[in-house]
Parts: sequence; C-alpha cells; structure tokens
Amino acid sequence: MKRPHVPRVSIRTYPSGERVYVVDYFDFENDKRIREVVGPRKAEADRRAAEIYQQRKDHYLGVAETLVTDVSLSELIEAYFRSKEGRVAPATIKRYRIHASHLTVFIEKNFPKVKSVRAIRKVYVEGLLDALRGQDMEPKTLNAQLQFVKALFNFAENEGYLSENPVKRIKPFRETKQAEAVPFWTKDEVNAILAEVKPAWRDAYEFLYHTGLRKGELSNLTWDDVDVDHDPPSIAIQAKEDWATKTLKRRIVPLNSRAAEIIKRQSHSKKHNYVFKALEGGQIHPDKIYRELKRALQVLNLEGDVHQWRHTFASHLVMSGVDVATVSKLLGHHSIEMTMKYAHLAPDHLQAAVNQLVTAVKTKNGSTST
Repeated sequence: MKRPHVPRVSIRTYPSGERVYVVDYFDFENDKRIREVVGPRKAEADRRAAEIYQQRKDHYLGVAETLVTDVSLSELIEAYFRSKEGRVAPATIKRYRIHASHLTVFIEKNFPKVKSVRAIRKVYVEGLLDALRGQDMEPKTLNAQLQFVKALFNFAENEGYLSENPVKRIKPFRETKQAEAVPFWTKDEVNAILAEVKPAWRDAYEFLYHTGLRKGELSNLTWDDVDVDHDPPSIAIQAKEDWATKTLKRRIVPLNSRAAEIIKRQSHSKKHNYVFKALEGGQIHPDKIYRELKRALQVLNLEGDVHQWRHTFASHLVMSGVDVATVSKLLGHHSIEMTMKYAHLAPDHLQAAVNQLVTAVKTKNGSTST
C-alpha cells in the first residue's frame, strides 16, 4: 500500500450555485480514489481530512510493522554492500566502509543494548555526527558520513527492515566553499624529476604526464587497449575481469606523438599482456611506483605523489589555453565541476574572453559605451 498523505480539500460548485467542500483521497483497502462531499464549511472539511489521514496513517504503520524484519546493524550493512557489488567503484566502497565503521563503533560503544536496526533513533545518529565534529572533522566529510547513513536506512526501509527512515530529516552541515590549490609541477620540475628517476621508471612517469592517467589506469593498461597504428593514436581505458575504472565507464584517450613513441618502445611479454611492467616483470605494484618517485622528489627537495602527474597534466593543458570542458573529458571526470579546480590557472585565456565584450559594445565613432 502507498504511504498516506493528508487528503486534499477542494471546493465544488453545482449548477444551482451551491458550493460544497470535497475531501479527495485514496482508499487504503483497494487504492481507489474517493471524493467525499463534506458540506459548505471549510473547517468541517479540514477536520474530516485530518481524521481520514490519521486513520490511514495508523493503518499504514500497522501493516508496515507486521512486514518489518528484525535485522542487526552489521547484517544491514553487509546486505547494503552486497547490493552495491558491481555497481560502485572499489574506491567508493572503501570510503563507505569507513563511514560504516564510524556508525557501528559509535552505536556499540554508546548504545550497547541496541540489537536491532529498528531500535536506532535519529538522536543516536546526531550524537555520532556531534562526536565526529568534536574530532575536528570537516563539514564536507561530516556530510559524506550523513549521506551514507541516510542511504543505508533508505535501503533498510525499501527492503522492509524499517517502516520509516529515522534520519531522513537530519539537515546537512553548512560547507564553506574555498578554492582548492591543486598541486602541480612546473615544466622545469617535470624535466628534473624525469632526469632523476631510475631509467626503468622513466617511461611510466613520462607517460602519466602526457596522458593524465590515474595510477591504476596505467598499471592495468594492456596491449588490447592500445591503438597506435591509426591516426590519431589512442588508448582505451576500460574495465578488465579483475579491475574496473573509477567511473565504471570506458573512455578513449588520444596520444600525442611523445606518448605514442613511449608506447611503441615497450616490449611485449609472453607471460602477461601489460604494456608497462614492474622491474621484476609482471604488473606494476602501486607501492613501488610511488616509492621510486618519492626517492627522486626527496633528492630534488620537491613535494608530491604519483597522482600529481595527473594534476600536472591538467594544469599545463589549462595554462596553455585548453578549455576546461575538454580537459574534463580527457581526465574522464564524472562532471565538469570536478575539473573546475584548474580553471583559475588560465587568467590570460579568461581575460581574452571578457575582452570580447569591449569589442561588442564599441560605438560607430570608436568610443566605448558604458
């Protein structure tokens, strides 16, 4: 049966000119629409509407209560994660697991008698958020925690473990929007890093710089993904049997001449199909590709990590005048908002855009209107 709502009160005028108030609702037994004529007084119609709503609400909650299945918080969480298998990227699941741990530990520590999800109240979750806020957690992270809990209990309601989501009315925290300074290396620093790293790693790092790939996309790139025999050369970033892209989508990344040259000089192996290989052969381990970069950065007294190659790729493109929408597609971002953090790096490009207005409003005598 549908969740009840307060019946709608409307006015009806008969051909005779008589006006009456009507209460409009759906019968909870057969879900048929009913228009009940009450009388000429609106107050009477409002009272009738409230009475019908209360009857329907009591009936709904009574029916829903009989359908609810007792389940513990840990059982609910595992059921929720099973529902996400194959639908959410592994990195997202990892973040969800952290949120789930916060909730589980807080409930077990502060409300040990709670054995069923049905016993969890709104105030408990508000207590969790207050505790995390007391640990100096940022509003953005607190909202991510709240969003997870809401999604978890929405799932519980849809699966019949709860008659109603107890936390749906908790308001998110106010976030202060601040421009994030995205770290990137200058071209001179890029050249210094490539000169410092061991030759065995140089191609992998330079390829990251020329393509903006994520670390996992590089280590999972196979020869089946490569097309350097056609113009323009390109690679496909796509899921494998044991690996999925961050957005779960396939994208084509065009290669410049330098990136194509790096691909062509990689050797094939009879043991595996990976383009870039670890020093001992086989797939590149994410820790080892970071370890060598870290060593080189320490020698050069620079900061950064492997992901900074991606930031540098995007930053250099924007500074050279490439529009943010194009950079967003090359990076494989889910939305252009994710790429806007690089927009401030194109002052000359933006200045040229606003200068178009000056040309547009020039008067016939050459002066500029204001």
